[in-house]
Amino acid sequence: MTLRSWVLGLLLLMGCRTESPPNFLVLGHIYYWDDPRDRVDPRVAALDLSGYDGVWLVGDLARKSSERTTTLDTLNQKFDFGDPNVHWALGNHDLYKGDSARIVARTGRPTFHYAPEVAPGWNLLVLNTELFSPPERILDEAHCAQLERQLALAKRVTKLQQPDEYLIVLHHGAVIPQVRADTFPRLSQIWNVYHPERMAHCSGGTFAEALLPYFDRAAQRGVSVVFIGGDLGQRVKRFEHRDAHGILWLGTGIGNSAGTFRSAPAAVTDFSPDHVLLVEPDPQTRAFTHRFVPLSDLPLESTLD
Repeated sequence: MTLRSWVLGLLLLMGCRTESPPNFLVLGHIYYWDDPRDRVDPRVAALDLSGYDGVWLVGDLARKSSERTTTLDTLNQKFDFGDPNVHWALGNHDLYKGDSARIVARTGRPTFHYAPEVAPGWNLLVLNTELFSPPERILDEAHCAQLERQLALAKRVTKLQQPDEYLIVLHHGAVIPQVRADTFPRLSQIWNVYHPERMAHCSGGTFAEALLPYFDRAAQRGVSVVFIGGDLGQRVKRFEHRDAHGILWLGTGIGNSAGTFRSAPAAVTDFSPDHVLLVEPDPQTRAFTHRFVPLSDLPLESTLD
C-alpha cells in the first residue's frame, strides 16, 4: 500500500465515524431516608455525572427538597438545574413542607414543561403529578389553573409529535392505569404509592380519563410514547411494561438507605440491590434503548485533588 492510498483510507475511515449517541441517567426516589440534613442518598451524591449528556430526575431528591433554600443550594451544586439537559419531575418529598415557587425560581422552568429535541427525534415532556389531588379535595382557583395549563400542554405536545418521533414523559407518581398492566401484579404492590383515582383536572377526570387519551392518539399515529416514573424503590426497584396501545411504561427508584438512621418502615420490603435507569438512542436507528444497571456500577467522582 502506497503512502497516498494509506492516507486516503485513513481519511475515509475518519469520515465514516459517527459520534456516540447521547446518554441520559434517570434517577428517582433518591433522598437519604430520615436524614435531618435533607440530603440525597450518599451513593448518589458520590456519582460522577460528567459522563452523561443529560440527567433526568424523576422526583424525591431530598426528604424535604424545597423547605429550605440551603437544601436547594446543595441539590443545585450536584445536579446543576440551570443545565438545559437536566430536567426535574417533582415528587411528594420535593414539596413536603416546601414551596414549588422556590423550585421554579431555582430551575428557571415551570414544574411542567416541554423540551423538544433532547436527542435527534426525541422530545421530552415533564409532568407535575403532585398537582393531582384526591377527588374529595376542594381546589382553589390557582390550583385549577395549573391543572388546566398542564392539560393544555399535554394536548398541544401530543399533537405536535410526528410518527417517526419519540415522546418521553417524565413524572413521579404512578399514572399507569391498572387495566393497562395486563397480567402484572397489582400496581399498588409495585409503586411506592398508587392512587389512580386522583383528579388531574378540576372539571373532573383522572389521569387516565383526562390526559391519557391524548397520548393514546399520538401512539395510534405512530409516535413512540414512553412514560418514565420515579416513585419506586420501596417494593420494587424497577418497572417495565409495554401495553396493548404500544406505550412503554418504565419506573425507577432506589430505597436502600431506609434503615440507616432508624428501623426501616414496614412499607419498605425490597432490599435487593438498588438499580437506576440508563437511556440512549440506538446509534444506527435513533430508537429508544434503555437498561437498568446497579447503582453500585456507576462511576464515582474522583477523590483526588
